Amino acid sequence: MKVLILLNFFLFLNLINSKTFPKICDEGQYLNQENNSCVNCANGTYSLGGGILYNNWTSLPENFQITCTGNNCISWITEGSYIKSGNSGTDSTDSILKYWVYLNKDGKIEFSYKVNSQENKDGFIFYIDGFPRINLESSILEYQTVSFFLSSGIHQFEWVYHKDSSISTGLDCAQIEYIKVIGINYSANQCELCSKGYSSFSTSSECFICERNYYSPKEGSEQCLQCNSTEYSDIGADHCIQRENCTDDDYQFYFSDCENNKRTKKWRLIEPSICSNVSDKPDEPGYSCADCNPGSVMNNSVCEFCQEGFQRNQSSSVCSPCEEGHKASIAKYITNFIDLPNEMYTDCYGECGYPGWRPMVDYLDSGVGHLGFIQNSIVQFINLSNPGNIIFNYTLQCENVTTYQVYCGFNFFIDNVVYYSMYDKNITNQVVEYNLTSGEHTVGWIFWKAYPNRSYSNNDFARINQIIIHGVSPQEGGADTCQICPEGTYSEGNSSFCSLCKPGQYGNQTGLSKCYDCQENTFSKDSGSTSCLDCGPGTTSQSGASECNTHNCTFTINELNITYNLQPLESNNSMNGPVFDSYGNKYYLSICNQNPTNNTCLDENNQPILTYACQESSSNISIDIGNIIGFETLSSNPRDGLIVSFGNGEIGCDSNQHRNSSITFNCDIVSGIGHPIPDGNVIDPQNPCNFKFIWNTQYACPLCTERDYSFFYTDCINAQRQKIYYWIENPKKCFGGVSLPANEIVSCTDDIVCGAGQYSNGTDCVDCSQGSYSLGGGVIYNLSNFNQIFQMGCVSFDNIVNQNCSNWTVIGNQTLFAGFGKESWFSLITNFEVDGKISFVFESFAILPNQKLVFSIDNEAFFTYEGLLEFSQHSQPISNGPHIFKWNFTNENDFDNSSLYSIIIQQISAQGIAKSADACTVCPPGSYSNQTGSSKCELCPINTKQPQNNSIDCIPCDENYYSLSGQTECIPKNPQCFEGIDYYPVYSPCKSNSQSKNYKWYLAYPTCIGNLPEPEIVECHCNPGEYSNSSTDYNCTTCPKGSYSLDQDAQKCIQANLGQAAILSLNLSNFIDQFLIEEHKTFCSGDCQLSTGWRIGDNYLDSGIAGNQEVNSEFIFPNVSIIEDGIISFDYKLVMNQSQKNKNYNYNNKENGFNAILEFIINGEPVIGALDNATENYQHASFPLSKGIYELRWVYHQQCCIQGQAYLLNIFINGTSVGKSQQLINCDNGYFSNETDSINCSLCEPGSFTNSSINGYSSCFLCENGTFSDQYGMQFCLDCGNGTYSNKVNGSTECLTDCIFSFDNNIQFNLTTLNNKGINSIINPNNVTEKFYYSVCDKISNTDFCKDSNGNALDTYICEIGKNYDINFGKVLSISEITALINNENYTGIRINYTYGDVINQEYAQTQVDFICDLSFGIGVPVVIEKHLNNQDPNAIKYLEWRSQYGCRICLSSDYDRIEGDCNKGTKKITYIPNKDDCVSINPPPSETENCSVMEISPFLLILFPILFVFVITFLLIFWCQKRKIYHKYTQLKNQRVGEIEFDLADDFLQDKTQSLTQTENEHENENQNENENENENENENEQIQKRDEMILESEDIRKNWVLSQLKF
Repeated sequence: MKVLILLNFFLFLNLINSKTFPKICDEGQYLNQENNSCVNCANGTYSLGGGILYNNWTSLPENFQITCTGNNCISWITEGSYIKSGNSGTDSTDSILKYWVYLNKDGKIEFSYKVNSQENKDGFIFYIDGFPRINLESSILEYQTVSFFLSSGIHQFEWVYHKDSSISTGLDCAQIEYIKVIGINYSANQCELCSKGYSSFSTSSECFICERNYYSPKEGSEQCLQCNSTEYSDIGADHCIQRENCTDDDYQFYFSDCENNKRTKKWRLIEPSICSNVSDKPDEPGYSCADCNPGSVMNNSVCEFCQEGFQRNQSSSVCSPCEEGHKASIAKYITNFIDLPNEMYTDCYGECGYPGWRPMVDYLDSGVGHLGFIQNSIVQFINLSNPGNIIFNYTLQCENVTTYQVYCGFNFFIDNVVYYSMYDKNITNQVVEYNLTSGEHTVGWIFWKAYPNRSYSNNDFARINQIIIHGVSPQEGGADTCQICPEGTYSEGNSSFCSLCKPGQYGNQTGLSKCYDCQENTFSKDSGSTSCLDCGPGTTSQSGASECNTHNCTFTINELNITYNLQPLESNNSMNGPVFDSYGNKYYLSICNQNPTNNTCLDENNQPILTYACQESSSNISIDIGNIIGFETLSSNPRDGLIVSFGNGEIGCDSNQHRNSSITFNCDIVSGIGHPIPDGNVIDPQNPCNFKFIWNTQYACPLCTERDYSFFYTDCINAQRQKIYYWIENPKKCFGGVSLPANEIVSCTDDIVCGAGQYSNGTDCVDCSQGSYSLGGGVIYNLSNFNQIFQMGCVSFDNIVNQNCSNWTVIGNQTLFAGFGKESWFSLITNFEVDGKISFVFESFAILPNQKLVFSIDNEAFFTYEGLLEFSQHSQPISNGPHIFKWNFTNENDFDNSSLYSIIIQQISAQGIAKSADACTVCPPGSYSNQTGSSKCELCPINTKQPQNNSIDCIPCDENYYSLSGQTECIPKNPQCFEGIDYYPVYSPCKSNSQSKNYKWYLAYPTCIGNLPEPEIVECHCNPGEYSNSSTDYNCTTCPKGSYSLDQDAQKCIQANLGQAAILSLNLSNFIDQFLIEEHKTFCSGDCQLSTGWRIGDNYLDSGIAGNQEVNSEFIFPNVSIIEDGIISFDYKLVMNQSQKNKNYNYNNKENGFNAILEFIINGEPVIGALDNATENYQHASFPLSKGIYELRWVYHQQCCIQGQAYLLNIFINGTSVGKSQQLINCDNGYFSNETDSINCSLCEPGSFTNSSINGYSSCFLCENGTFSDQYGMQFCLDCGNGTYSNKVNGSTECLTDCIFSFDNNIQFNLTTLNNKGINSIINPNNVTEKFYYSVCDKISNTDFCKDSNGNALDTYICEIGKNYDINFGKVLSISEITALINNENYTGIRINYTYGDVINQEYAQTQVDFICDLSFGIGVPVVIEKHLNNQDPNAIKYLEWRSQYGCRICLSSDYDRIEGDCNKGTKKITYIPNKDDCVSINPPPSETENCSVMEISPFLLILFPILFVFVITFLLIFWCQKRKIYHKYTQLKNQRVGEIEFDLADDFLQDKTQSLTQTENEHENENQNENENENENENENEQIQKRDEMILESEDIRKNWVLSQLKF
């Protein structure tokens, strides 16, 4: 671009300097270079006058650039005849087409475009030089041409298709057909020839296509020539085609109007006509009138629509009325296309053959003769009086369906928005349907072709076969059928529409003649409801209600006699808020009022939302987050506040669930009214559809009642004392309601002691009247005030007090649950005025090993409980005086499961804390006292009730009613009795293919109306594991031991082969099994009512029907023997009795703890987390069972205020010692069976194995020499490690070593001294909690050191010490020699790898110990070192280092120096000392003694020495003389002139060498003098001496060679 600008700039300067300006020629002209004049283009040619046209989009032209913004965006795409935007269906993107141009003269840009997208949200934008010239255009369905003036100079153009953040509509793209730019050059240099099939006139700027039946055969045609009458052509033709004679296929028929029930069949040519010899075909009168369209009937030769509420289809000749629950759905049917209907119009754009769609009697078609680019549309105007739809049937044929380009298509649009598209397909009779709102609409169909380079097909077409429009008025349509009214509507008959159900009603079925009223405690607020919504907790409604009653914004918990009054927080003028979350969202909340007058919550149409809570986004559009209000109690303590929930909000949050919100109201007297604040970040991180708030206010406190205050007496003085009233809770946790009574003066006498059932009136003890009771001077502690009465604390598993643990908690009404952690305790300090007792009821369920409850008095343990699953009461006598009582639950297990409550305590009472009671307490509803002086009230028995307090008896239930004990009302009996609910079958043994079936009641007092069914005889069959010798007379016999049957009614059993076992199973799908009847146990504890435990049904078990308080119902198999590894599996579900459900209690709030759970316990250990999720659908559970004896226990437990049941199906246990053989197994690896009647496979003994079995093994293989197996059931033998050997030739059970290890290079290591050191205790210095026991060569076999989880000694060399058991870190020893680099020093030693320890993270634990040779360490000690290598789990491998002299190899004989002692008296001592520092002297060579003597010189030696001396002196003299002779000759030659120069050079060289040698000798002499002073320089001196000698020899050689050369010369 910069080059282009500079180029034009220099061109402009050149023009100025030359004072000549270019000639400007217009469109349709060109510049004659010879005379510099403009010449008009001739006929058949055209020019753009210095412009450029882009209409070939097979590739992106030069100077164009395509870009896009946003994620996963796609830019513009070339499509041959047009270019289109990308990003279809991709939100938040921009597809951009850029073009730069420099204009030498003023000009223009012109282009043709269309766009189809989401109205006013997505669309097409055009920029010139950064300024928008076309703002967002969303819907231009046909090409539209626009042009813009351009001044000379550089310009930038941008065509942008923009998409917002959501919703894609129609084609979702923009298209550009051509782009023309005028003014790029001053003039055109020549005119261009028109193509074949086109022509032009003089001064043309474009060529014109030849019309139909015209042609131009060559380029540059001046005009299009007309075909003769026997020929025809399509548009844009370059030749004509010979017409053929007309046939019947060239005509189409149509009918005249109907008169007197007759019509005439007429004929017309199909346009455009392409045949010759045209003749009129004769009319054919006498045809019957066409059947009227559906919904209309013939009347005097005219079709009239059926009246409202009537219908007619084409199989009937009259209109008939619609019955109740149906409507005559009025529609407009267009099935006859003789002519276009009046409300339709059609046109065609582009290279069209026929100018629009053609009526073809039975269908509309898109016409013929269209060339490569057309857009053929047909439009219909409709006006709907009601919401409806449009249905049409179409056919599409696009011939080139195998190409990669889109050449042919069909679109359907509504109000200028394309809703349906189909491309390049061949489809026949495709039905399409779209809904329409009431009012005026424009609908249309478009057939289009877009072939590049005119490579079109004449065989492409579209047809519309039928159009049906529903929702029109009765004047514009009729009904062809009576449609059934959908859910939420009704019709009383003879109606053309279905009416919506009114608010307070619902229609949950189709075809209703009237809607149903909502039942009590449900409502529907909208018209057309298909169901009624449940009122929120704590609210009610009457039948037919459109809203629920909040009871003036109050909430009462009847069971607790607690009432909250939130009415002062209700406002009709405004909503509370805004409350902000961290994302900037606003929230508004309203209490008990959905329609505050300020209309705070508004939808996208600015209309108010009827809701209690809304979320407002940054665009000020609100979302309903709850329109059903409910009141729920706090789980911790209802007196601490309540929860107001708002449910049924708008569906969303990336899931198909309603948004919900809640406000936790906390009782806070000092906060006054208060205001809502966020709970965390408002949005629940576990569920983004939940929104949480907190509101601290005095109105969250319950209304004060008489039970919120108490009184005490002052000391008795002068026969009077004061009765002082006080609020029980401090600070007070109630607001409003009753006031505190004024204090009173009462008479008294001292020291009156009244027992249970009495009270003191101040002077005497008086018996309580009937209907009341007293504990005397005792109290039953109100556990709902647990926090105020008791002190508490806890200790975590890491021994931190009151952190990471939980205290005892009140659940339900009067039940304490133990907390989790190592300890949780609570205590009570009180004074006993007289001797008395303290009592409490406790229950244990799912208590784990190492858990217990300890009850202590004054720090002395009086009671310890470690039992399992029962309710018990404990009472302890107490002397008068102050006492401290403590309940402590301890858990020594090294894990935590906070959802597993293990023990509960109820009914803590104390007698003796006062001398007497001041008044008697009336019996509450559901109880009575029929005697005076009662110490307690009795619960009303079963089938009685008592709704009043202070009662002396209970009222029997009516005949068809029943009750459990302690009820205030009777419950209606079920109108029918059902098997499996009220009674169960009892079968006799199967005999002769039949058995008797009798019935028994589950309960002594049936809860249904009816009698037991009569006994019956039923067919029976043999089960798998049984057989019968007869195929008709089934006397079933259990298969003998070692044989099995897999099928029902088997006539024989199959015996197991060697290597196989016919294992036994208990398949308890039929619970009338003899084993069950004889072996199982069941019982119930708690509020059992009529239940005695689990009940056996026909094919299931259930936990029985108990009360709605704490219940444990247990089912036990006490001794199940598993002799083959197997499994137990079963199906289960939990069901809640809705009639007993407390609607004021939030059963789904997990903060309330569990409500009902089914626990499965194996040998006293619960399968934690397996069955603690209540579900009303059967769930499957499966658990492995290894060989052993098991107690299997199912425990159903429910807590206060609910009533439910647990069900079990299909209990299956295989691998048992009893039962029936219905499964054959091949003995697996590690097992064998050597009998043909085996019912189990035996484990291979140590020293043997089996593996790779297909059919099972009848015996085990012995381990080969050098291998071993040390356990039962081994599948392979382990190789003995390097340096060890097996203890047997075959069948070895272990590998041994003597702790002396040899290598191939005759190297040995002896670690026996380290091994004899015994068991080493090692602590990791980097982690002091990591401790080990280690033995070098002998395995540790003492449980005091290394033991497994069962307390048995580990088979190991090294173990890591754990809390309850230890971890084996290696039981196989293997050695290797090592050379190590430690602190840049080389060390040698031996490495021992201990492998095949316990499995940790799917790897065998192992240990690597490096014994480093270091003589300075002596024996040394092993230490743990940190080393982390790739692909090694640091938890499964440990590294030790032991620096010791025994890490060195044993010294060889060559490693010793032989040291001789002095000769003493003819003998000398020989000793051996190691001369290496990498070996240890364990068994050095022993010292020796040798004979010796003083040396004597023989006469021969005395003669030999002088002779040798003379010989040496003579040799030296001869050598010296010879040397002198040579030197003399050398001196003579030196004096001669010949060779003077060479001699001088040689002489200089010799002198330099001589001086250097002399200097070196002097230095050497000085160094010798200081040799004793500096011994460290000896090495340097030796090197200098050596250099000196080399130089001397070198100089001698030089002299010799030079002298010889001179002599030769």
